[in-house]
Amino acid sequence: MVLKAIINKLNTSVKIYLIMDSPIFRFSKDFNFSPNAFIEKSSKNWFIKIFIPKNINIDKIKPLFPLFNVEKRSDYYILTDIINNHNIINFIKEIDVVNGLRINGFRMVGHSLEITLSLPENKKYELSSIINKEILKPNFINDIKIYNENLIDRLNNKNAESPLYIIKVSVDSELFTNSKLIKLLSNKEAISELIDNYPENDSFRVFIYTEEKLMEDDAYNISDNIYETAIKNEIIMAISKKANSMFIFRDYVFFRLMDKRIVITTVMPEFRSMEYLKILYSISTEFNIKIDLEAFDKYTDDIFNNN
Repeated sequence: MVLKAIINKLNTSVKIYLIMDSPIFRFSKDFNFSPNAFIEKSSKNWFIKIFIPKNINIDKIKPLFPLFNVEKRSDYYILTDIINNHNIINFIKEIDVVNGLRINGFRMVGHSLEITLSLPENKKYELSSIINKEILKPNFINDIKIYNENLIDRLNNKNAESPLYIIKVSVDSELFTNSKLIKLLSNKEAISELIDNYPENDSFRVFIYTEEKLMEDDAYNISDNIYETAIKNEIIMAISKKANSMFIFRDYVFFRLMDKRIVITTVMPEFRSMEYLKILYSISTEFNIKIDLEAFDKYTDDIFNNN
């Protein structure tokens, strides 16, 4: 199975706009673009991180920096604010555990936090039941958009807004000998997709796209040969934890078994790509494993024809 085979699997896109009452969002009118955001979860508080690439004209907002918690990095700024609205926290928690739903990312759009989701057609009603409970709350949900969009269109649109990068690496499949991931990928011609950017209890959720029925007892059948299950793997977990500690959001991470190697293809924002590549190689040193770099380049939709 190639990546092109899964482009229409999660063909429903949803954008939900939540009103954010915070200093950063109050000054959003001075932003001439919609920056990416990262939700940082801790045991006590949740924070929102707004990323401002340095190659964007920020003359209007730079004088406002003293009002915020700002970190200066080589290629971007990070603006941090605490999320005090527990309605927002609870809403994200509730949608994040819906089987078959993936959170594609967060952005600051005007005075709202934009949450972009994708899901199969048969999961719209489950999401609607969650939204219906929240929509009448005052000053909470500002807008909702539901539309059809395949994976290629989704990535092409995002790439037009903020450039994406492709990072493809491979590792010897023997490193995953006792892993459930290898079993799932080798039993059927399949592709696995990481859908859990915030792994908990040393496990993370994945979709499995197959050509045939999957017989795993703990794999939840979503629809149309799409399954969801939980995976444990110390190498992938180490990568995720280190990326999260640096607030690096990966748009898509795919796993395939090819010629006795696990091929990992990541699509992510270009301005964080070098940091992520360094994480991969730091993990290779930490675990004493060999990681081969297969591709490191600007995103094009050729990825779906050549992978």
